[in-house]
Amino acid sequence: MFNIMFKKISIITFLSTVSILFIIVLFNYFTKKTINQPPLLQNPTPTTFIPINTTPSIEDQLKIQTQSDKKFSDWQKDIYKNYPWYNSLPLQTDNYFVYFDLDEKKFIAYLYPKTSSKASLEEQVISFKNEIITQLGVLGADSSKYIFQWIIQSEP
Repeated sequence: MFNIMFKKISIITFLSTVSILFIIVLFNYFTKKTINQPPLLQNPTPTTFIPINTTPSIEDQLKIQTQSDKKFSDWQKDIYKNYPWYNSLPLQTDNYFVYFDLDEKKFIAYLYPKTSSKASLEEQVISFKNEIITQLGVLGADSSKYIFQWIIQSEP
């Protein structure tokens, strides 16, 4: 009986020791403690932060602005030279709205024929187109040089 009792105590002692060791290993793992880690060294020379100014000087900013103004002025002169009628647009009445798209170099015209009119929608559209082409001719625009995009939006 003494032998059985001794075996039980030995097993309990062994299991307790293993459990304690397991707990210590887990504790070290979760607290991120590592054995033999060298101590952190302090930097013996202080470092100073010197900000770098990336903003251009006032003189440079003035040069950049002057260049931008010159480009814009040249662009506007080019538009006036090539399209002297451009500043007279858009053409707008109750029946249509017309503007010139500089990127696509075409006229875009919204036509608004009325279903309540005595003239048919087709007759109104033809009349509006003729009126627009006449008005552009008065402004000096040669309508034969440009594409027209006609967008018809009749009343519901």
